[in-house]
Amino acid sequence: MLVKIPLCVLFLFFSVIIVATIHTEWQDVLKSESSTTNPVCYRLSNFTEPTHYELWIETHIGEEILEYSGTVAISLRVLEPTHYITIHSTLRSDFYSLVDRNNRRINVTTAWSAVTEIVTFTTIEEIVPSMNYTLNISFLGKLNDQSRGFFYRRYQDDPGRQSFIATTYLHSGNARFAFPCFDEPRYRTPFLIHITHDAAFEAISNMPVVSIVNRTDGYVTTNFEVTPPTSVNLISMTVTEYASKTELGPRDIPITIYAPKSFIQEVDFALNFSLPAMVHVEQYVDFEYPLPKLDFISILDFIPGAMENWGTFVFDSMYMLYKEGSTTQSQMMLMARIITHELIHNYFGSLVGVKWWTDMWMMEAFANFGEFYITEYFLPGYRMRELYVTEVLHKSLVQHGFIEARSVSTYVEEPRQVRRILEEYLSKAGVTVRMFYYILGEDVFEKCVQAFVREMAYKNAEYKDLYNIFEQVVEPYDLLPEDLKLSKVMESWFEQSGYPLLIVERNYKTNEIILNQQRFLSSRNESDQSNSSWYIPLSMSTSREPNMDDTTPWTWMRAGQKNVILKPDQQYSWEEDDWILFNIYQTGYFRINYDTQNWRLLAKELHQGYPFRIPPLNRAQLIDDSFNLAYADIIDFPIALDIIKYVTKEDNHNIWQAANRHLLSLNRRLDGLSYEKYFGRFLQHITDEHFDKLDVFENINPNESIAETFLRPIIVDLACRAGSGKCLTATRVLVMAESMTGHRLVPREVSSVYYCHGLKNANLETFEYFRNKLHSLYHEQERSHFSNSLTCFHDRDTVLNVLESTIVLEGQEFVYSNLERHALLATAFRNGHIRVVIDFFQEHHQDIAMVYGFSLTLDALFREMTAHLHLDEDIEAFLTLLETLEGYGHISDIQRKRIIDETEHNFEWVKDNKIEIEMWIQNYFEPGTVNAVGEIIFSIPLLIFATILTNVQ
Repeated sequence: MLVKIPLCVLFLFFSVIIVATIHTEWQDVLKSESSTTNPVCYRLSNFTEPTHYELWIETHIGEEILEYSGTVAISLRVLEPTHYITIHSTLRSDFYSLVDRNNRRINVTTAWSAVTEIVTFTTIEEIVPSMNYTLNISFLGKLNDQSRGFFYRRYQDDPGRQSFIATTYLHSGNARFAFPCFDEPRYRTPFLIHITHDAAFEAISNMPVVSIVNRTDGYVTTNFEVTPPTSVNLISMTVTEYASKTELGPRDIPITIYAPKSFIQEVDFALNFSLPAMVHVEQYVDFEYPLPKLDFISILDFIPGAMENWGTFVFDSMYMLYKEGSTTQSQMMLMARIITHELIHNYFGSLVGVKWWTDMWMMEAFANFGEFYITEYFLPGYRMRELYVTEVLHKSLVQHGFIEARSVSTYVEEPRQVRRILEEYLSKAGVTVRMFYYILGEDVFEKCVQAFVREMAYKNAEYKDLYNIFEQVVEPYDLLPEDLKLSKVMESWFEQSGYPLLIVERNYKTNEIILNQQRFLSSRNESDQSNSSWYIPLSMSTSREPNMDDTTPWTWMRAGQKNVILKPDQQYSWEEDDWILFNIYQTGYFRINYDTQNWRLLAKELHQGYPFRIPPLNRAQLIDDSFNLAYADIIDFPIALDIIKYVTKEDNHNIWQAANRHLLSLNRRLDGLSYEKYFGRFLQHITDEHFDKLDVFENINPNESIAETFLRPIIVDLACRAGSGKCLTATRVLVMAESMTGHRLVPREVSSVYYCHGLKNANLETFEYFRNKLHSLYHEQERSHFSNSLTCFHDRDTVLNVLESTIVLEGQEFVYSNLERHALLATAFRNGHIRVVIDFFQEHHQDIAMVYGFSLTLDALFREMTAHLHLDEDIEAFLTLLETLEGYGHISDIQRKRIIDETEHNFEWVKDNKIEIEMWIQNYFEPGTVNAVGEIIFSIPLLIFATILTNVQ
């Protein structure tokens, strides 16, 4: 077989031969390598491929020993005569050998790259395709606490008893941290796994147990059935003392949930939901689950959240454990969503794999989309299809509104970039798949999904496979214009960065609508030099013809088309005083900018109130689009305020969630001396009626709607932030009363809102009560209420003490989870402690780097912090902190500059918009008045900021 070899692969091999010292054992300590202008290749060569793994692992986690050992035998197929075998590993090896099928040993030497984490085995004699080989490697490893490779967790089992669990997370290039392997998803290989462990523990893997062999030293070896051909990133190994519960699923397949013994009674919801959900997913994809069992394992502080190892899912415990009387409605809904997401991965990700991580967006897209649309089948009252738009689509539009955003189909190699794409870019893929669901219609879309799963089962798919299969299924249905191919439409959305802004201009004299498109960019300083364009499906409604249930495209705007002119016809008509609305139910992944007059007509329509003629998702869309267009200086801010003022008449919690993000953003930006007179007054006004109606105290009426339950904490949070005396008093009374009586009095749903605002004015004794309560709880869902509120407390030194406690790992009984650390940090700066957080980072950045890790999460938090900077001394301290973090290598120069740009943009925005917004609010309450006080209030901090920024740069 003739195999093409990338130049970077050849460069890697010859660099290894020429530069590296050949040795017989690769190191487990990272070595610095000289920089080079040549590209680094992170891919394995195409000389060989694995055909079978047999893996032995021995762990002593039962004795609390973190070191483990193992041996792997990798059967190899040689694709081209070669002297080189490349695999991935970060572990230390104490033995390796290469033998042919006659068990003849072949002499090899090894070299390891710390940059690529690739081990190159160089054979003295040439190995050839006509002969199969086996590579045997013995290795030593250490369990880590970072949810990577083979890792461990401590947990409380019986009261006062601490135990350990060891498990794996091998996705996105993490398998090399567990055992030497071909750590790329393109290789689908059978695995035969043996795990040796303490006899008191149980071993769990992808397949059922074949046998358990006793040893004389109190250890046993658990042997498992061989897996079907599987990508290494889906292999799972767990050793634990957990208890379990089992129910029989379809075809009597055992479905088992494993959890600590003290929590096993809390897995019933997850187990009972999983059984019908599994059946429903099977029916939807028209393919039976092929493995003989399915296990769910609950892990404390599992950073990825959940992982779809084939046959053995791993979940963070918050998605597995339902505690009656404690787990809230939203937490229960999230549990159901995540379980459904992983069940879909049985087909998209496991049965159908990918050749490289670049195409993982396909697998995640269907799981992300189905997580909401399939779960709604079981929870119809929760409006999950609406939630998908307001929580996922709206946030994705923000995330991809920057010039540096990449397409979901961007090719990357470097492991950190791979993980970033998997973290940041997959929601866009999901909501774009949703767009095609509406373009094709539910029935045809389902046929496309079934055809894709059927044709690609047990194979690795590329994005072209998805395009072609969907196109073949769709062709007979005449759903697109005759000359338009579905593959071209999909290509424009999945292979381009960003998304379009549809520009709608009306000629009110000729009654024409003129449409244009351009890439939407949220920053005023960015421009699109590539002239991106898309095939945009256009669904439409008018006030004269308000057909709000038809989401099929009325017409299309094509890629490269300069403009589209629309005129009234038999289906849609409009006159000068009629509003027009595009993108019904916001099924398309784009923003819309109307001309000023049409924006005013839409605002007037919204303000008519109930019964609304514009459906919920389009009401949310008008809020989200208008505010983001105003932030990007595309429209004037009073237009967005004219839209959002109608929410006094709105009771849909999903729309309030969309509005809440923008109201909180304005609340941060407009804080200052004039806040109470202007924006605080406006915010209190639009929440007052809802606050009185819902009441801060929990409504124990069993007939209360889900909407009311979810809406209450949003309204309470906004009202308290606006300075509402009755809100602040009520939350303070509730919190202090609970600390004195020991009885929970605040509403269950998002209790952190009440605890946060109550603690802002509580005494130290009350604070200590809740800090001790956090430390005494072991249920993640219960603890989240306090980790998201504790640092709201008003005392600076106390808050700093809490933050400092998050980086102490030794000498204290209580250890925060990674999620809780970030929650305490974010809660502090969001609630008046921006300087405390700055000082905490400045004084402890080295410890933070070790405990938190400077990840994408912290990067996002730094960018968010910029909106909370109002005092000149805080600005100076923040900019100094960025210099420190860059100097120690915690952040890059690019990250620092981007955060500074964000800071500068926030101040420029306030300078340009604060007066205009305050004038609008003044006229809202007192029509016809004018006020320009804000200009004097703001000018001095702006000048100070400009001076500091000049000195820094």
